[in-house]
Amino acid sequence: MTTKKKEQAKVVSQEQLADGIFSMWIQTEAAGSARPGQFISMYTNDGSKLLPRPISICEIDKEGGKLRVVYRVTGEKTGTEEFSQMKAGDTIPVIGPLGNGFPFEKAEGKKVFLMGGGIGVNENRLELAKQMECEKKQIVVGYRDAHTFLKEEFDKMGGMDDYKEFIHFGLTSQDINNTSVPLSIKEALEQVYYPLIEELIAQYQVEEIVLGLPKNMNNTLGDRAEKSLELKETLERRTGLPVVMWDERLTTVSANRVLMETGVRRENRKEHVDEIAAVFILQGYLDYLANKNEETGR
Repeated sequence: MTTKKKEQAKVVSQEQLADGIFSMWIQTEAAGSARPGQFISMYTNDGSKLLPRPISICEIDKEGGKLRVVYRVTGEKTGTEEFSQMKAGDTIPVIGPLGNGFPFEKAEGKKVFLMGGGIGVNENRLELAKQMECEKKQIVVGYRDAHTFLKEEFDKMGGMDDYKEFIHFGLTSQDINNTSVPLSIKEALEQVYYPLIEELIAQYQVEEIVLGLPKNMNNTLGDRAEKSLELKETLERRTGLPVVMWDERLTTVSANRVLMETGVRRENRKEHVDEIAAVFILQGYLDYLANKNEETGR
């Protein structure tokens, strides 16, 4: 499996489609191999935000070397808010294309029904609908409110007037945060997160990794803890560094308390809670080492 490399993409254009919804075209090498249903990882230029935002690919212009993404701003001082403030000519670090994409070739000559809801789902249906060569396409697209962005783009595809429905729902699940449906967790780990961790290890000359262990409150290990232990083995194998497991119980509670006490609004806490919880995990381990050294007189 080829590891994708980070590149500096160039913002070609950006426009606001609806309240909190933005459309951005970027010039990127990823356009050459992109397929419907894939996504790109977009990084902020803010050094305090290390992890990328996975954003579904909305449209592909292979000849022009461009990709279009449509995304929702998830709150103040978030990565998506930074994206929304970018203008033509700005640069943005990206990795992609990622994910398996849709096997749209299998639709040739068949009757196809496409149904999607949520911003990340709807936008990758657009490129899929454009590229499928099938006998008939029937599309149902769901929205959280009456702002049916992308409707004009779907309308431009001729011969589908009797086979399109645009529905807005009064209730939705929590934002899927633009995560592409075909995202393979294994592929995302191999192509994005592990290389990023290795990059940080080299940059900061890391000698030891501290990993949170999500125990149950009765001190037993559940499925999440078992997966964390599997991650420990993978990190040790890939990096050659020792990985220390540290009990992370109540760190999320503590992180939420800190955010609440510092005046961060409830809708914006999700963006930061994991970062703060990670600080508590690391600080707990450092405090343990300090106390241990004092006891041994070192």
